[in-house]
Amino acid sequence: MLVLALALGLAAGLDTLQLRPHERILIVAPHPDDEVVACGGLIQNALALGDSAWVVYVTAGDGSWPPAWRVTGNMLAGPADYLELGRARRREAIAGAKTLGLDSAQLTFLGYPDADLARLWQQCWRSPCRSSHTDATADPYSKAGREYTGASLLGDLMSVLKACRPDIVFAPHALDAHADHWSTAMLMAIAREVWQQPEAEQFPLVYCYLVHRPPYPEAQTDASGLLSPPPDLSGAAHHWFALSLNQEQVRTKRQALNCHDSQQGTFGSDLHGYVGQNELFDRVEPGGGEVAEDAPPTGFVPAARLRRVQAAVRGDSLDLDVSLRAEPASSFRYTFFAHSVGFEADTARHSDLALELGPIRADDSGWTVRLPWAGHSEHGVMLYSVEVRWGKTLINHSGIGRVIY
Repeated sequence: MLVLALALGLAAGLDTLQLRPHERILIVAPHPDDEVVACGGLIQNALALGDSAWVVYVTAGDGSWPPAWRVTGNMLAGPADYLELGRARRREAIAGAKTLGLDSAQLTFLGYPDADLARLWQQCWRSPCRSSHTDATADPYSKAGREYTGASLLGDLMSVLKACRPDIVFAPHALDAHADHWSTAMLMAIAREVWQQPEAEQFPLVYCYLVHRPPYPEAQTDASGLLSPPPDLSGAAHHWFALSLNQEQVRTKRQALNCHDSQQGTFGSDLHGYVGQNELFDRVEPGGGEVAEDAPPTGFVPAARLRRVQAAVRGDSLDLDVSLRAEPASSFRYTFFAHSVGFEADTARHSDLALELGPIRADDSGWTVRLPWAGHSEHGVMLYSVEVRWGKTLINHSGIGRVIY
């Protein structure tokens, strides 16, 4: 088995992901089925080695109209129908996890709002937001009743990390084009900073998985069924690993995906299109003061493409440089979001910033801005990103930048 794994890993030109016996593994899934799509083979490999594995589902996956119609039969789905979808997806997740070898005690469902995770860290850190689909402002699926705030979600992720004490975490990639995946990556980045306060223990090793980045994965799967990373995410900032799957593991992964009946055929593509002879994971170190990659669902709109986002804290000022691949267009909304974690004694103090770039005068390809930097702790970390929207639709976003101040 090891020889085959090494051979397939080398054939794809990637390092081989080596799991060790008796490790503790946590998989962070924005929605039910993400853990199967990205890590269905990994879970099987881990359990075969005697590892302990857990999955935490950030949302109930209750924010999509076609699956709600499929589950309830109501073409004009309302809040009650989306709630029923959320309950159905929880049942599907339990069945899929059981197929892979996990029992319900290894699953944690947080119940945050599907399709709204970006709002939690960008707009609703302290005040609850209302789900765009279920109309809830707190988890409606459990007695916990977690409020829909970024602070609440961060606290829940920290609680899961402390309870599981994982050696390795598998979490969404910051350059996934799906807003919930990208936002989960940002929340995990914030959790990492809080975890690593002065004199705190080191954060677990993190591998990132990619699900939504068209035309990935289909365009990066060769005739042998081996998946390769997207070419534009293969530079020095990335370190990709492949985990090879045998035929039995591939069949089991397909069976687990079949448990997610609400998702079958609802998005114009088959979930099984994600199943190959390997699974890929990226090791991305926390970004520096410059981010030079973006996550466009389409690449043919230059005015929506981000070339570089650079930030620096200098005394009481924040210097920001954002450049595009073309002149900014009035039809798009460009916004800089930052989340700061300041450290005072043993307490993390959070503050956030949202800056609309459109009203600021731009040059031919972007903006250079100096902002006052006040009201923050003397020592801390700022995590930031820029997003591009057309109306309410997310068109593109940068990776996550990191500045120590």
